[in-house]
Amino acid sequence: VAAAFVTQANFVAAQWHGQGWLTPLGMIPVENVTDGPSLAGWDGEMMLRQDALTLTPDNQGQGVVRDRLFLGREYQYRVQLADTLTLDVRLPISQSIAVDTTVRVDCPADRPLPIQFFPTARSEAADRQAKGDVDQPAHSARSAADTQPTVSL
Repeated sequence: VAAAFVTQANFVAAQWHGQGWLTPLGMIPVENVTDGPSLAGWDGEMMLRQDALTLTPDNQGQGVVRDRLFLGREYQYRVQLADTLTLDVRLPISQSIAVDTTVRVDCPADRPLPIQFFPTARSEAADRQAKGDVDQPAHSARSAADTQPTVSL
């Protein structure tokens, strides 16, 4: 993804789920996403900047700190969320977290940094809801009408 070369960011899968997107970090409400209302109903990828995320030591957290790199005024943490998903998070030097600590990873709404969403496919749940087929199982095939919206990010 070209955006990975422009900014230091993480890309995570995001599925539309009613009022926001379900991600490995939890639910991200539509109002927290740049152009969120116009993207409602689409599945895709969230771009989360490294400095937009927070880490809190928490034995019930969804991640484990696997590496910490000192960058002068801040630390860059490598956090493993699942077997194949790692995130990079930058925190001020005053917030030091040891390697192998279990942490909660959050993307707080009060952070001034934008969350970008890149749609890849119309959400099957949104399609079923629009058709009134809420109780029907999802179909894996997409119609030709399911094209990505034009969004200027």
